[in-house]
Amino acid sequence: KRQASRLLILVVVMFALLWLPVQLHLLYSSIYGFPENPCYNVLSILFQALAYCNSCVNPIIYNHTSRDFREAFRQAL
Repeated sequence: KRQASRLLILVVVMFALLWLPVQLHLLYSSIYGFPENPCYNVLSILFQALAYCNSCVNPIIYNHTSRDFREAFRQAL
């Protein structure tokens, strides 16, 4: 039960950290509009990439925190 709680907390925290920049970007742009600045465009792409990285981070988190996941993954391979 403790291990499952730790896994859930870690997944939620990583989700929040990786999706927060893009959500703040969308909020800012809906209020003030999109600035025509090359630096802002690069940041926008970076924020979206961070959000997509959340899908890549989850299996890594599961692997490090769950022995059952590791065993099931080995069996699947």
